[in-house]
Amino acid sequence: MRTNIVLNDELVETALQEFVRNRKIKDIRELRGKIEFADGYDYKAMR
Repeated sequence: MRTNIVLNDELVETALQEFVRNRKIKDIRELRGKIEFADGYDYKAMR
């Protein structure tokens, strides 16, 4: 038996973008504590 489902393309696109955004945030959080900065690194000078 076949079932057809009609999806709102705009809503699906929004959901995919949200999924990808959340996944990137999760990946960034996994880096916490694993990055070492060079001695003398001045983040304020980079602004």
